[in-house]
This record gives sequence, C-alpha cells and structure tokens, in this order.
Amino acid sequence: MKLKHVLTGTAFSLIVLLGIAYFVSLSDSASSFFFDDIADIDSNSSLYHGKHVTIRGKVGLRLGILGSGFFELQDLKSGISIPVFTPTVIPESGTVITVKGEVKQLASIAEYQVVYVSQEGPQE
Repeated sequence: MKLKHVLTGTAFSLIVLLGIAYFVSLSDSASSFFFDDIADIDSNSSLYHGKHVTIRGKVGLRLGILGSGFFELQDLKSGISIPVFTPTVIPESGTVITVKGEVKQLASIAEYQVVYVSQEGPQE
C-alpha cells in the first residue's frame, strides 16, 4: 500500500516537472511570465528607477572599454531597446541573453527620463 502511494506521488511530481519544462520552453509565454518587459521599463522609467529587474533580449550595439562597457538589449517582441552597463565582457551582437540588474537614471530632460540597467553578475 505504501509503495502505491510513493509511486503515485512520484508520477504526479514527474508530470508537474514535465509541464513546467514545457511551459518554460515556450519563449513568448515564458518571457512575459519570468522577465520584466523592456518596453514597460522604457515607457514607465520613473516606476522602475532603483528596482531590480530581469530582462531578456537580443544584444545590439556595443561599446566596450577595458573589459567593461555598455551594450543595447533589444526586446524580442517589441524591438524597443534599453542600454545595459556591464562590468564584465560585453556579449556578441545578435546573442539572446538574460540580464539581471538595477534600473538607474542616465539623464532627465523635462518629464522624460533616460534609464539604463546596471548589470549584476554574469549574463545567462
């Protein structure tokens, strides 16, 4: 009787894990669920200032100096970009990566704020 309960619990756990793995593999659904939206950060920058975010996108323009620098991270759905400062090696253009970091203000002009993400740790 106990073996039957153990097997049932194991089977249920396996089904749940497979379901989660399938959900994560769906990039559009997973992106909106697990990552902060670059377009939303761009359009509501004052709400995100000082917040820690996880963003995913494609690396665009790059500017590096002595092993660190800025790169542009382009949202996979909207195409809107946000600058990312990295203290590590700048990733290759066209690479799709995940970045964790803090949203910081680069400039403020009238009611507009230009923000960037200061990366914390390596890209994934």
